[in-house]
Amino acid sequence: MRAVSEFQRKMNNQPEQHIAIGYDSLLSAYYQCRRNKAWTEAAAAFEIHYEAGLLKLRDEIQAGRYRPQPSITFLVEWPTLREVFAAMFRDRIVQTWIAQRIEPLFEAQFIAASFNCRKGKGTLAAVKHLHEAIREKSENYTRDCWVLKYDLKGFFMSINRAMVTDKLCRFIRERYKCADVETLVYLTQVTLLNSPAEGCIIQGDPRKWEELPPNKSLFTVPEGYGLPIGNITSQLVANFLLDETDHYLTETLGLDIDRYVDDTATVDCDKEKLLLAMPLIREHLWQTAEVRVNPKKYYLQHYKKGVKFLGTVIKGERIYIANRTLGKAMCRLHGFNRQAEERGAAWCKANAEHFVSCINSYLGLMRQGQEYGMRRAFCGRISEAWMKYIVVEWDFTKIILKQKYKHRERVKRMLRRKRKQASRNRIPKAKRMTARVFSGETLPAVEQFNTGRKRGCIVRWDYEPVKTTIPEVDKRAAFRKRKALSRAAKNGTPPPAEEPQQGKEVDSGLVAYSEMRYLGIPDPERVVADIQYDLDLRYGDTPRPEIDFDAYRSAIAALNKA
Repeated sequence: MRAVSEFQRKMNNQPEQHIAIGYDSLLSAYYQCRRNKAWTEAAAAFEIHYEAGLLKLRDEIQAGRYRPQPSITFLVEWPTLREVFAAMFRDRIVQTWIAQRIEPLFEAQFIAASFNCRKGKGTLAAVKHLHEAIREKSENYTRDCWVLKYDLKGFFMSINRAMVTDKLCRFIRERYKCADVETLVYLTQVTLLNSPAEGCIIQGDPRKWEELPPNKSLFTVPEGYGLPIGNITSQLVANFLLDETDHYLTETLGLDIDRYVDDTATVDCDKEKLLLAMPLIREHLWQTAEVRVNPKKYYLQHYKKGVKFLGTVIKGERIYIANRTLGKAMCRLHGFNRQAEERGAAWCKANAEHFVSCINSYLGLMRQGQEYGMRRAFCGRISEAWMKYIVVEWDFTKIILKQKYKHRERVKRMLRRKRKQASRNRIPKAKRMTARVFSGETLPAVEQFNTGRKRGCIVRWDYEPVKTTIPEVDKRAAFRKRKALSRAAKNGTPPPAEEPQQGKEVDSGLVAYSEMRYLGIPDPERVVADIQYDLDLRYGDTPRPEIDFDAYRSAIAALNKA
């Protein structure tokens, strides 16, 4: 085919037209690719020398020598056993660069009822659209209507790579009008025609692949067939491949459809119309995309019977999550409860945030439909061991982690304790100095500043506590005094005599130092600024020692001269 011949010419470094790509466009694709993925090992490894990596990638593309690196493959066991191929990070940058250019073209081409891998769409939007279609066709659930749903058999593994590449390249040449059209065509061919199963890195037990059906693995499908699940280009190409069938169903057959990847559902009041349309749909899918309908996943029933669609069950005017999803949620909750009871409070405190995020993800699914009783029963199964750390919302839509058990708050408390301890270390025995200030004593200038190691001064202190007497407030005597003053003012009599106040003997904390070793201070002004900062940090708006900075500067100057 023409796409294969063009691809081979470019592989032989004989491009028909000039291939050019800008560094800025690759940098933009890199930033979008690492979004929400910067913590992964692959993204961190590429980021160490990302500029050199992007320059090397640009040179390879411009020279026509770009080749995708071996992919990483693994199996996903839930909800079904599925094979996933993950491209290397540099190849994901190229795929993102391609997606940035073909997505606007696809948005102008796709119908509104295609919900996969599109901004503003998704599984929830598809479910709500189907639910609204049932309500409209049944005229607010007063008329009969039927729901037709079908799935494609081994969709991603059945795609003919050469056929879809040729179709997509022709679409790009017709619709894409920018100067880098040849670069886009070249990278599209290299990416789609690449066989990810060759030289791939297998993660996990290879014996697990024996449980996978032959039509579900790229290792067993015929040569030239299959797109890797996990690449963004595979998702976009899947939408593009089925778009022609979408237009056929809506414009030619007059059906109102909902499609998410290969799951398609349609609603109509005429059951015979749906039965007659199914053979036409099968034939059109085979002629345009070379894919077949899965006979085991073909469903046609009255809307009151309910339809299972994208992990939910739409039954009349109500929406529920599927039993499989609810069972998975219960298993996760029981696992958390069992570990909390076995490992105790310390484990619960360390894993409280993970528990809350996991449970809230399932409650978020449940609150999309009419599932109040299901949420209440689900929250009622939370173990008492967790109730110390969480609060359940009144309508059971989410659980809230108490503020003091959040990791961020724990870190804040730790930092506050460290800062408080550091401020105490900067001004030792601050409480005693404060007591001396309140007692009215004036501290010598040198003694005030040499409170530990400070810019070359080392002082050793010997504390000699001195007893002093401060007035002690008697609340009853103060109350009697206020009443007597009020009575005297009311009757016009002279105020009563002052009662003798009792005193309390306390330790004022007077200090005398026995040894000071001077090492020299080259910049007294900097030390003065540090001392002022320390005093502001320690005392704030409270009374502080009266310090004569001029006397300190004079003392330091004299010591420096000596």
